[in-house]
Amino acid sequence: PFLGSNSEVSRRCFDKQEVLNVCERENIQVPVGAIVNKKQYEEHPLKNKPHILKPNQDGSSIGVLFFRNPGEADTELINQAFA
Repeated sequence: PFLGSNSEVSRRCFDKQEVLNVCERENIQVPVGAIVNKKQYEEHPLKNKPHILKPNQDGSSIGVLFFRNPGEADTELINQAFA
């Protein structure tokens, strides 16, 4: 027998905004976040603080970038993230 989530549950979990909406509705605390395009990212106040940049609709940790020291961020990696 198959044990695990069906394809609809998996699809929903891949959409980070949908997961955040569910968590908010269920009063589950999550870190501050925003869905942004490259221009919005460049102007967003979180860009200048330690943060994580990840695609909205990708699985697991694919494409995740950690910025512990935002002033030292690799511009090429950021450009690739929004390509």
